[in-house]
Amino acid sequence: MFHQLENLDGHYLEGWEEIRSALEHVEVIRRNGRKAKVEIENSNADTKLKITLRSTDELDAYFNSHLRQIILQGLNEDTTVVTGRIHLQ
Repeated sequence: MFHQLENLDGHYLEGWEEIRSALEHVEVIRRNGRKAKVEIENSNADTKLKITLRSTDELDAYFNSHLRQIILQGLNEDTTVVTGRIHLQ
């Protein structure tokens, strides 16, 4: 998906697989001393949540919280749409 790290800035993402892959690249960029993040918008018919993540660990923590909310609300499935964008600084 990502061939050159220089071309990542502003790259749009769709779905959790693309976001996880982008975060793996963001972690590499950050280890090399550069600032990078993925801004995510998770929305459904009623709400829109915007969050910023910098690692796959942060994504896993978000999933734990998000899935807990789904269970507490008694929903059978996640009906949200997720998009994201990579930002390099």
